Amino acid sequence: MRNETRAWWCACMAVVVAGCGGSETPRRDAGSPADAGGMTDGGATDGGTSSMLDTGPDAPIATDARTCPDAGSAGGDCILYVPVGSFGPLTAACLPRCSAATATAYRACTTQSCRNAAVAGDSTSGVDYYVGTVHVTSPLDCGGCVAYQEMHCFSEVCPSEVDNYVDQCIAGGTASSCDAAIGAIDACLASLTTAEEAVVDACYASQAGPEGCFPCGG
Repeated sequence: MRNETRAWWCACMAVVVAGCGGSETPRRDAGSPADAGGMTDGGATDGGTSSMLDTGPDAPIATDARTCPDAGSAGGDCILYVPVGSFGPLTAACLPRCSAATATAYRACTTQSCRNAAVAGDSTSGVDYYVGTVHVTSPLDCGGCVAYQEMHCFSEVCPSEVDNYVDQCIAGGTASSCDAAIGAIDACLASLTTAEEAVVDACYASQAGPEGCFPCGG
């Protein structure tokens, strides 16, 4: 698994965070996911764009692991829960968020830069959503969906580092603490075992990973 600097991911996250509405005090609540999503733009907008990971599978994305939900079964609000020890995935009401054409291009890529370009070209309308109980005023689009689902996959193998990222880059923190949190994720992903890489690859291809952002069967 590669580990290169990727400003795109964090720039996308910074835009998402900057769109947060509401006045809740930022917090992480281990006991109640619904109360765990207070966000500010303090850490990510200032410190989040200087460096970020460029990590993902080095081969075309396989889709065999995905189980597609029943048509019309989602309902409810689109929410990203981020309690301590967990990062997403997005709820079913958020998905899919990308076009079939984007899915085809993304799945064929063997580099993260290729996947980034595929997602950047998507024009699918965004959806209103929440992080925990906090309403985000900028709609969740294809790029945001893929970024969130990627981070969910990273949390499967680097849970404490992703927890710290949420605390320092989404729920609060400073530019320097956010950069440090990003660096810690970079370091964790750079040292994954073969078994851990397989966990990330399987997540990428599942409904809980970036694959979930694409239309089933598309």
